[in-house]
Amino acid sequence: MANERIKNQVEPVSPEVVRETIESALPTHLDGGVVEQDKSAIISDENVIPATSITQKIYVGPNVLGLPTYTVIETNFTPHINSFIEKCPEIEKLFVPILEMAEVESRTKVKGTLENRYFNTIREFYSVPRKEAN
Repeated sequence: MANERIKNQVEPVSPEVVRETIESALPTHLDGGVVEQDKSAIISDENVIPATSITQKIYVGPNVLGLPTYTVIETNFTPHINSFIEKCPEIEKLFVPILEMAEVESRTKVKGTLENRYFNTIREFYSVPRKEAN
């Protein structure tokens, strides 16, 4: 019943339109497979930041309430993330460029590495002491 109602609401699209849309969205091998991106800018309230200067970082530390693993930031830390860094500075060390994510994340699991120490320090800092049962 619902499928029939949806079919009546949607207008059919010709295969040619679909093909043109897909081809315009994908780079072609004839053009060298490179898509030119608009590098105009991302506009903030204060100034213009060129799109090429944005560096994304990803958090590869342990889950913390309010800061889950794989949180992605662009350029600067937000006040929310800065509040975590003020409490536990090691968090900043586990925000790494996305291209280095796999390498650094694997080092967090190897005992004795600096990344593993940061990871464990963060986990211990935010772990809640458990009460023992009487």
